[in-house]
Amino acid sequence: IAIHTPVKIENTSTQNFINKATATQSPDADETEINANTLSAVEKKESVSAKENSKIKKANTSEVVKIKKVRINPAIFTYYFTPSLSYRKFSDSKMNNSVTHRPVIGYEAGTFLNVNIAKQLQFTTGLQFNYSGYKIKASHSHPILASLLLNSEMPGQTFSYTTMSQYGNGSGNEQTNLKNYSAQVSVPIGLKYTFGSNENLEFNLEATMQPTYMFKGRSYLLSTDSKNYLTDPNIFRRLNINSSVAGYFSFQSNSFNWQVGPQVRYQMFSSYLKTYQLKEHLINYGIRIGVSKILQ
Repeated sequence: IAIHTPVKIENTSTQNFINKATATQSPDADETEINANTLSAVEKKESVSAKENSKIKKANTSEVVKIKKVRINPAIFTYYFTPSLSYRKFSDSKMNNSVTHRPVIGYEAGTFLNVNIAKQLQFTTGLQFNYSGYKIKASHSHPILASLLLNSEMPGQTFSYTTMSQYGNGSGNEQTNLKNYSAQVSVPIGLKYTFGSNENLEFNLEATMQPTYMFKGRSYLLSTDSKNYLTDPNIFRRLNINSSVAGYFSFQSNSFNWQVGPQVRYQMFSSYLKTYQLKEHLINYGIRIGVSKILQ
């Protein structure tokens, strides 16, 4: 009779080896490892996609900001021409009864640079040329000595300037027209305000002060006895200041902005130095016509 008794393995290391071999051959463990690797790959892909979307959003945001910065304060050049009626104003009202003067056609041309400083307010400056003057009704006469009483540099004292004249004041045998004129270059500095506007039409009010240099001119002065006209180029004031006020409508046509409206320009100081006792201020009434390119 043979009796079989189960063998008990006492060696623990051998038992551990058998357990590890069994665990290695388990199909559930293989599936768990595959699922873990797949999940890790998906998470990495989603992370990369999120980073790319973030970069795109930042790039789009920076582009929008750049576009807005370009359009904040555009500087606009306006080119204009202003035909005007030019005349003078004397400090002595009695002079108007002693002479016969007529206005002449003057003009102004130049360019303005306008820069936005607020929603409806612009700073404006530029460079312009002006021509203004007036006509004098006179008559030809035989050459005669004529005198002009001038102020001395010493307070309260005067001196006489005498020169030959061949023009008489008023009517005579041979009528003629003399012309006093002034050619100037100036730098306007001021502000422009827009009162109301829509897509195609707006109304603007502009005021400027204009430091001015007179580079050419001629003036016939009435003698002290009011009988003759004479000239003295040394009493011209070369540096002066003019003021200007303009109100005009602005409208768009194609890719241009047009301006049309009235303008008044006034000479702040006399045309002559303080040595001449009479003060003369030139004044121009005109219609401004301007054009500027619309920025896209």
